[in-house]
This record gives sequence, C-alpha cells and structure tokens, in this order.
Amino acid sequence: GLSLLLDALNILDDPEIYTEIVGESWNVEQTKSDIEKTKIKNVEYIDRYVTEEEAADLFNRADVVVLPY
Repeated sequence: GLSLLLDALNILDDPEIYTEIVGESWNVEQTKSDIEKTKIKNVEYIDRYVTEEEAADLFNRADVVVLPY
C-alpha cells in the first residue's frame, strides 16, 4: 500500500514530483510517521473524506493517480 508508494518515491528522489496523499486513514500518526521517515520533500497529507467533486478536481489536476485496491 502506502509504504510501497513511499518507497518508490524515495527511490525516484525527484524534487519535481509533488505528491498528495488524500483520504481518511485508520492510523493517522503512523501515516505521518511513515511520510516523515522518507527523504521526500513535496508531500501533502490530507486526512479526511473528500467529496466526489473534490476527488474529481484532484484527478483532473494529477499526472498520475495511485489508488489502493
């Protein structure tokens, strides 16, 4: 899940990549800790439910979308 995405972003180590991690988390503090352990600089963590309209806006402005399955 998220740890694989963070590992991949860490390997890429590209300051041009901006990452938004969006959605409610079961363990907010663990998620924040996992993000802080990386060298990734451009990460925004939004821990809340997003409406369909907000999700559509996020998808429209993204170059890549990664979803859990």
